Amino acid sequence: MTVFSTIQLVDAIANREPEVCLASGYYPLEAQLNLTRSIRLTAVEPGGVRIDAQGSEAVPRRVMRVWKGATVVLTGLVLTGGVAPSDTLSTGTFIKKGGGILNEGELTLDRCEVANNHADRGGGGLYNSAGNMTISGGSIVANNT
Repeated sequence: MTVFSTIQLVDAIANREPEVCLASGYYPLEAQLNLTRSIRLTAVEPGGVRIDAQGSEAVPRRVMRVWKGATVVLTGLVLTGGVAPSDTLSTGTFIKKGGGILNEGELTLDRCEVANNHADRGGGGLYNSAGNMTISGGSIVANNT
């Protein structure tokens, strides 16, 4: 399934599509992407897809959360603009980490860029909590805590 808008992306995740190909473009978010099931998100043109959480201190919002039990593969995406909200992990622990990505599942980042995200307590770009993460190529830059 190829999607061309943020609404189509959110719908594809909600409908449990196993693989979503994203057309090049800007995908602004109004809520974090909650990936509770296994999914593969792939940019048709690596680096041409920018998913922006549009987070701020006033409206903290991360790009995505990978939940325990989900296997997620991201290929060629730019994930930006996340600000970690106050959250409770599946273990019951309170955190404010993982501005770009909070991972509790199985996550693979293939040629992705995670940039310009923020978290007050660690993991500005990404935070791995009891999950497994594989990173191949790409970059994690200009994130802060």
